[in-house]
Amino acid sequence: MASVYQAKDLKHGTICAVKEMSLSSVPPHEHAQAIHNFLAEATILSRLNHLNLPAFTDFFTEGSRHFLVMEYIEGNTLEELLEHNGGSFSERRVLGWARQLCDVLEYLHSQQPPVIFRDMKPGNIMLRRDGRIKLIDFGIARIFRHSGSRDTQMLGTPGFAPPEQYGSSQTDERSDIYSLAMTLFQLMTNAVVEDGFGLQDIHATYPFISPAVAHALEKATAPELENRYQSVAVFRRALLGVGTFVFEQGNPATTPEELAELCARYPEEAADYLFAGEIEFWLHEIGASELHQPGGKSAPCTAANSRRSPGGNRLWPDLSWYFGPYAAVYYRQSRNISARDH
Repeated sequence: MASVYQAKDLKHGTICAVKEMSLSSVPPHEHAQAIHNFLAEATILSRLNHLNLPAFTDFFTEGSRHFLVMEYIEGNTLEELLEHNGGSFSERRVLGWARQLCDVLEYLHSQQPPVIFRDMKPGNIMLRRDGRIKLIDFGIARIFRHSGSRDTQMLGTPGFAPPEQYGSSQTDERSDIYSLAMTLFQLMTNAVVEDGFGLQDIHATYPFISPAVAHALEKATAPELENRYQSVAVFRRALLGVGTFVFEQGNPATTPEELAELCARYPEEAADYLFAGEIEFWLHEIGASELHQPGGKSAPCTAANSRRSPGGNRLWPDLSWYFGPYAAVYYRQSRNISARDH
């Protein structure tokens, strides 16, 4: 077990998080393994650098006490927000988070050797006020080694961990895909699979989940490793579509011009996506740097614009022409929506 404290870095004058490993609730015969897992977390975090991961600052030991120093994340876990929301989130909202989660898992799996997270669940995903997702708690993450036939530790969270995580075979990238799909399913339905493994007949049971998304979740959670998507990139394409941005009303956009038209048609919803950074993320994903206004003018995405953005989003000033004199109103509403609906 570990405790996390908010602290101040006196040298740099910044707020940080200090994570202390606590052995008080760990049986004596498991102390060595707990220390090993904590040191492994420090080793893994020290060499990672991604927007959806907490920045690692330092690691130190005082006597028998071990500490990690990392970025302080102001926000809530998706588990906390699910409880606060009093029910599930819309498919559109969850898929917006899925983009970021797929991105960070692809990054982890691209390391040499790959990093397998092994504990994806709403409680290990933080959402900042600006819409940025942060994946936390690498306590049971592991470095993938092709020589292993099975994991030496059977760790994970029931309802999210795949069968192989209980000792049947070695975990790999496909294990994280399984847990991610189970996480997205819970966020869309507020339900957890308590018996057995895998998801079936999702659309029939939960008709508000689209057939395409239901199929992607079912394949991603197949009990057998070989029947799942073999990479996060393939799962992302099946789940989100190739280069598609979808509004709540179900209207898809596949080009910046189509997205611009949707922004003009649904300004309040567009303001929410803009504040959460989803529009900018999607433009980057498809290799576009600007949106085109009706009439041919463009709204460039430039780093300099971030200084004028009320939420730190680089596109906000350039899209204000969509929202007209009500831009500030929509922006404030988007922040309220984020606090309520996230």
